[in-house]
Amino acid sequence: MIEEFMSSRWGGYAVMAVMLGAIALLLRFLYGPRGILRDPRWNEESPCIRSEKNAEPQPPKEGFLLDMLYPPAQDIPLSPSRLLSFDEHCSLFRHYAAGFTSDSPEDAPIRLKEAHSLRVYAHVENIVGTEQMPDDIGRAALLAGLYHDCGRFPQFRQYRTFADAASVNHARIGLDVLKKKGFLTGEKQYVRALAHTAVLLHNRSTLPESLLPDARLVTDVVRDADKLDIICIMVSHFDQALPENDAVFLHVEDNPEAYSPKLVQDVLAGRVISYRDLRYVNDFRLLLGTWTHELRFSVTREILRTSGHLEKVFAGLPDTPEIRAAVAYLRELLNACPSPVAEGSKGGAG
Repeated sequence: MIEEFMSSRWGGYAVMAVMLGAIALLLRFLYGPRGILRDPRWNEESPCIRSEKNAEPQPPKEGFLLDMLYPPAQDIPLSPSRLLSFDEHCSLFRHYAAGFTSDSPEDAPIRLKEAHSLRVYAHVENIVGTEQMPDDIGRAALLAGLYHDCGRFPQFRQYRTFADAASVNHARIGLDVLKKKGFLTGEKQYVRALAHTAVLLHNRSTLPESLLPDARLVTDVVRDADKLDIICIMVSHFDQALPENDAVFLHVEDNPEAYSPKLVQDVLAGRVISYRDLRYVNDFRLLLGTWTHELRFSVTREILRTSGHLEKVFAGLPDTPEIRAAVAYLRELLNACPSPVAEGSKGGAG
């Protein structure tokens, strides 16, 4: 009877099923959870979460770092086996940026982003020192500040714009760069996760409420430092005909008398202006003023207040009753106490 069964169609199916089962067991033995050929890095991946390359990640569950949503990239040409000093990280970043720059005036925006990143790093250093943050928090914030815009370089090379809406999310590209290049491979896993999270979220209009407190703190430090330097950059570009102006102002119309009344209403209603609503350079001036809502640290507000940069931003606005009311509101906001770090952010930076 067995011989008859094996020679039948069902017997053939049974043999195939046994063979497939044996293959599955062999693969599990080789590559399974304890497989002898399993790559240890696979254990760091989350088997339940996968995202398309340019998809917007979903907010993590309570207690999660966003780093857990993105498994480490397999292509890591640089994998430092030791902890790099901050000077070495700065050199590493400069070497990376140099691959996108030339002496051509067309690359002026790239050189601007390189200098911006190094200044943001310096602002982060100031905030971390003033607030006396723990070592891991401070280190993650410094690394995130230095590398936060590393996605800008491939973005501009491919699309010739810094406008995310017209190209790609530069923060997500930046996270991909960090993982593929392995810039933070030598860091402790927790420090690396905090830095990755801050890089990914630094330009978000809102931050996930479920972020770990440490991840929220590091991200807030980078966002404050980023805004502080962007405002300084804008002051130097408003009144000068520089080759990178069009990219810096995201290609909005440079009409000295024009502005969007809706954005003035946003200011007076206590809302942070969105990049999507910008039509004129004067809209950009109002946007910078509303960033005051989001500054989380007293040291950041004090630097901005004493620098006089916002006053220079406001000086270029048209002299109309509604503009004067908006500027008065923003001045009062700057002199107010800083918002609690634990509150939700709105707006994002560059």
